[in-house]
Amino acid sequence: MSSSASESRTPILDLESPLPKKLRLDRLSWRQALLIVGLPFVGFFLIDIFAVVLIDSNPAAASIFGYIATKFDNLFNGYGSRSPLLLFFSYFLTLFVVIAIHELGHVAGGLAVGFHFQRVRIGPLTLAKSSQGVRFSFQRISEFDGIALMRTQKLQKLRQKFAIYIAAGPCANLFSALCLWPLLASQLFDTLPHAIRQSLQVLAALSIFVASVNLIPYRRRNGMFTDGYRLLSFVTSKVKTRRLLSILALKMQTHSGVRLRDLKRTWIAHSCTIPDQSVDALQAFWIAYLADNDRKDAERAAQNLEKCMERFEIASVELQKLLLMEAAIFQAWFRNDEQKAKCWSQKSETYPAAPLLNRLRLTICLHWAGRRYDELSSAWKKGCIHIEALPASPAKGRLMDGWLEWKNEIDAKRAARETQQQS
Repeated sequence: MSSSASESRTPILDLESPLPKKLRLDRLSWRQALLIVGLPFVGFFLIDIFAVVLIDSNPAAASIFGYIATKFDNLFNGYGSRSPLLLFFSYFLTLFVVIAIHELGHVAGGLAVGFHFQRVRIGPLTLAKSSQGVRFSFQRISEFDGIALMRTQKLQKLRQKFAIYIAAGPCANLFSALCLWPLLASQLFDTLPHAIRQSLQVLAALSIFVASVNLIPYRRRNGMFTDGYRLLSFVTSKVKTRRLLSILALKMQTHSGVRLRDLKRTWIAHSCTIPDQSVDALQAFWIAYLADNDRKDAERAAQNLEKCMERFEIASVELQKLLLMEAAIFQAWFRNDEQKAKCWSQKSETYPAAPLLNRLRLTICLHWAGRRYDELSSAWKKGCIHIEALPASPAKGRLMDGWLEWKNEIDAKRAARETQQQS
């Protein structure tokens, strides 16, 4: 048999190839952190030496550097004796406000067209809607940015509605800058304290800058598209537009209580048409995996899970955890490979805890692969009790039906396994 024939079609899932590595700025080594902090100081020191030498030999350079120094003095003097520190915090506070305006603009635009709020993150601050109400939380971030997530419940004119939702973010930034313009040009502005004037000027400038950058059509290194890319795709690419709308429609189906195996297959096919390194592709293959898993189509499920693993570096921390757990579940349940399942399970333990039902699914599958049927039955009963305690919703009924059906499948597979052993 040739080497090409013996190669696995799912090398990452089968632990033959490593997971794509993700460089996170919140996991820098001490050397990297030292370089990031130290290089600017070294750079300023070298520039200062260069400026002194150049000023001594060139009168024109002396006047230019003198002008720049005067401007910096005026900027710092407005903040008092602690000017550099206050200027630093003022800048990041202003940037936080600009990002908040941008993301809340998306939320306002979504609410205006009938979308339902799910979550918004502004820097490290997250505001999410749950069954217990709206909750605040803080999380580590690798980029000082924001994201707004909303849900649609109707497919009518979804393309136009989503375009309004996307455009509302940059428009909110431009509108805030436009509102500041009369104040900056008025005589009242000159009477304000210097620090406030500087902050308002930075706020207006950053508002225009953030809006402009977000309107540049490109895919960011985290796999997400800018607002400009989304809007341009609506005009120039039917395939990309159909992919996005199909993903939104599939999410609407799952939230309304449609079982994963019953998701519309044409929407799944449209969502998986572009295998790029984007979050859209990751979401599409993840939904396709869940649907194939629920249909007991092991081969297609493995292929879609492999595609998710190929995009592991752009997944959120929560989804990375689920991907690792699903890899363990797949190896244990479909391939009866307890060793590989435990390997994936150990990888997932370095992440924050997953929801209880996900952990119980993994436990049950590990017990299945290890033929520990008493422990398996105990874990299944815990899951049944957990589902019964959930608040009434379409999702609860779907979960219970799937959980009971899974128990019947476990019993059938166990009987087949024991029959095979006896023969």
